[in-house]
Amino acid sequence: MDKAWMHIGDRMYSNDYASGVKQFMDMAKAHASGRDCIRCPCKRCRNRTFHPFSVVEDHLFKVGIDPSYTEWIFHGEEETLPDTTSSDEDGDAAYNDNDYIDDVDEMLDDIRVGSFMDNSVKLLHIKTVGGWTVKSFDMVIKLLQAAFPHALFPDSYNEARRLQRGLGFTYTKIHVCPNDCALFWKDNADKDACPKCNASRWASSTTNQKRLSQKVLRYFPLKPRLQRLFISRKTAQAMRWHVEERVDEPNFMRHPADSRVWKDFDNKYEAFSQDPRNVRLALASDGFNPLNNMSKLYSIWPVLLVPYNLPPWSCMKDLYLMMSLLIPGPKAPGNDIDVFLRPLIDELRELWEDGIQTYDAYKGEMFLLRAALLWTINDFPAYANLSGWSTKGKMTCPTCNFETDALWLKHGRKHAYMGHRRWLGIEHNWRKKKNAFNGKDERRLQPKTIAGQALMDQLHEVSNIQYGKSTKKRKRIPNELNWTKKCIFFELPYWLDLGLRHNLDVMHIEKNICDNVLGTLMNIEGKSKDTVNARRDLEDLGLRKELHLQHHGNHTYMSLACYMLNGTEQRSFCARMAEVKFPDGFASNIARCVNVNEGKIMGMKSHDCHIFMQYLLPVIIGGYLRPDIRGALIELYSFFKELCSRTLDTKVKSHDCHIFMQYLLSVIIGGYLRPDIRGALIELCSFFKELCSRTLDTRVLERLQANIPVILCKLEMIFPSAFFDIMVHLAIHLLDEALLAGPVQYRWMYHFERYLDKFKRYVRNRARPEGSIAEAYVHVECLTFCSMYLNDIETRHN
Repeated sequence: MDKAWMHIGDRMYSNDYASGVKQFMDMAKAHASGRDCIRCPCKRCRNRTFHPFSVVEDHLFKVGIDPSYTEWIFHGEEETLPDTTSSDEDGDAAYNDNDYIDDVDEMLDDIRVGSFMDNSVKLLHIKTVGGWTVKSFDMVIKLLQAAFPHALFPDSYNEARRLQRGLGFTYTKIHVCPNDCALFWKDNADKDACPKCNASRWASSTTNQKRLSQKVLRYFPLKPRLQRLFISRKTAQAMRWHVEERVDEPNFMRHPADSRVWKDFDNKYEAFSQDPRNVRLALASDGFNPLNNMSKLYSIWPVLLVPYNLPPWSCMKDLYLMMSLLIPGPKAPGNDIDVFLRPLIDELRELWEDGIQTYDAYKGEMFLLRAALLWTINDFPAYANLSGWSTKGKMTCPTCNFETDALWLKHGRKHAYMGHRRWLGIEHNWRKKKNAFNGKDERRLQPKTIAGQALMDQLHEVSNIQYGKSTKKRKRIPNELNWTKKCIFFELPYWLDLGLRHNLDVMHIEKNICDNVLGTLMNIEGKSKDTVNARRDLEDLGLRKELHLQHHGNHTYMSLACYMLNGTEQRSFCARMAEVKFPDGFASNIARCVNVNEGKIMGMKSHDCHIFMQYLLPVIIGGYLRPDIRGALIELYSFFKELCSRTLDTKVKSHDCHIFMQYLLSVIIGGYLRPDIRGALIELCSFFKELCSRTLDTRVLERLQANIPVILCKLEMIFPSAFFDIMVHLAIHLLDEALLAGPVQYRWMYHFERYLDKFKRYVRNRARPEGSIAEAYVHVECLTFCSMYLNDIETRHN
């Protein structure tokens, strides 16, 4: 169509201009599909305002058409995509000339759906933020329609919700065998019965007209969600941060991009690393009960993905966490989780091998987007499901593998994991100190990491595993390795080459160690590791005679151990804990976990233990240390005392154990324990504090790597064997993982467990919790994306 008329100056008296306006309006009316309002392309409105046809025509004659509007994409003309062969310089020039402003209209331009209006986006956003009900939303719509009859509003909440589907925010339902044997997907999509166990796909109570599946997996495709990261210029630029803005300092790690795993991966796969827009992902999964009723067992397992390209202040935010799978309950998938991971693994392979064409709004060009999965993040039970290495039995430690040192406690009926002298120097005098440990010299070296071909040889024995709850489980023979399967992640071409595939969760390890320490110090029933059976095991092993059971006639009693507080000390301990106050937002109110009269502490959560271990314990015992250390610690304690003028009552209960371990324990126990016990616990707390630093110095980590076996050996000389469950032992491997993968804040479960707590609030239909969560998730995901373009109302971005 001839557009020369757009540049005619004499608009009111030019026949060519009038003819051009008529052709434009005819095309716009045909494109309007029955609507009585269209975008006005005049110089004043610039396609940002909707007006009736007559008003638009008046504006074109009185104000004139915007001369830069050369492609009439809002009025029926097809848009010409950018030339993919243009150089970076051309893209930058176009960016500067266009004077780009992120707003809703530009968002609609980016995603090429000009038929949707910003009114719907803003109303839905306000409803979500303000907690409106559907009924109240519909009432406001009616009011707005009556007050502004010429404005375009959705007729109802349901019509407004169609926006998210128009923008591509959807998910796929995949039917699953009720026994978790297989997915009714791809080759099995048309089958009515499971190809392995022959179980029916359909619920028996339904009719042929409307059949319902017994089990449904909800899959949220990854490709469009990764593409969406590059639609906005702001996020597209942020996705290049790890290359263009990150400061690479020797010996310091502040981001996963600083880690050895990341750098080794880049060196091995140079073609992948050449484009900084290629995405590095982490996968996290855990189960939760959506019904908030612990008496009714129900476990849903979301699978979440994290893009690590973003800077530290954005990387782990909820805005960028992407749900990939919603594995249905009521039972946990267990070892059969690989069946549910199949769609995601297939898509990850496609993203690695083929990539996907994506538009980069920052550069103004198309590029081939690829993605790689760096590692998984999970607690220890989920570690077994995702890795295929069972976390039960005598070879529980996945790092030590077949060299795990496990001691069976006959009376305690469990394994103790000790033998940490193997990590000491070969000439260390503790290696010959028999009576203080297990009665034997220690001449073994620390276990070697199993990798490469040796790992594949081990996995070859479990390569043909049948999935499904109807399948008879294979029983392991004595001394057989703990592999239960070759996990599905090995189908990714690069998975074997990764330096760290599955992370040990620092959060849960720290909490369990705190529970062991606090439970034993306070002699908490059910939590203490110093029990009658533990004393009997020591007697059978011939160790620690001072802790053996005392017999007087027909009576047997336990003497008070040096690491245990008596009744008066327990009440004093609790009184001091109840008085501790924290800065606003720093920790939850730990005083609610304390019963001063009974001398009991119960109900501490993960972050309380974190703070207790890492901060407070080293402060209170200052009176027993050197004057210079004592002075510094007293000043620090005084600072916190003056700063913390009030307590915090927060809903984030997972912080409890974190707080307790890093702040409280060291403060309170100082006056009660022997110097050697006190020193060992302080060193343990300092270890966790330095490990959890935001910036890791590799020189400090190497020092800690040499210190942690000494700390654990000191604890072996203090506490009974029952104290050393697998979680205490795993602490010795945390430094190796930190040296490989960088700061723990990107690899622990705090972020994900808090995020899963939101899913519980999404459940409105308790009979269909998975459907409620899926629908609410895509709704919030859509509004979160759209809110990046809203500048005139309050959002999470502004």
